[in-house]
Amino acid sequence: MTSRKNIISDIISFRLILRVIVISLISLFIVNESRSQCSSASGTNAGAIAPSTAWQTVTGVDRGEYFTFTGNSCNAYTFTFCSNGGTAGFDTQITITDNTTGATSYAYNDDFCGLSSELTFTPTTTGTYRVYVSLYYCQSTGAGTGATLAYRYVAANVTNSQYSLVD
Repeated sequence: MTSRKNIISDIISFRLILRVIVISLISLFIVNESRSQCSSASGTNAGAIAPSTAWQTVTGVDRGEYFTFTGNSCNAYTFTFCSNGGTAGFDTQITITDNTTGATSYAYNDDFCGLSSELTFTPTTTGTYRVYVSLYYCQSTGAGTGATLAYRYVAANVTNSQYSLVD
């Protein structure tokens, strides 16, 4: 009888340990997911850019740099290392952050085309934002220099002729 109780106790202990391991592994993946957007707080200000409806580029972009831009609400801003003159020889990440502290992330992309990034960001409020470029896994140091960032915006459709009131 005693050995049977010991076996049951051992099985219950094993199941408890197994649950703890599974929960720990799940927690590990959740913590890593929350790091996917990079903070530009420790980045280097590389200057201001002024997106227009035509594609533009800025050359010599290095990991750990950010560019500021004024974003108007409802316009769609695209930043790319994948096309329209954008290129990179390193594993890029692009994060849009606030311009005050750089700690609040609004949009993020990694590996849109191979190891290069592209994202489209539509601000909900007009303001100044940062386009932060980092090396994979939010690194601001290491190999990663001399990229070309292409950017532009598409204006929001705000003409009233597109809408009609129905009685």
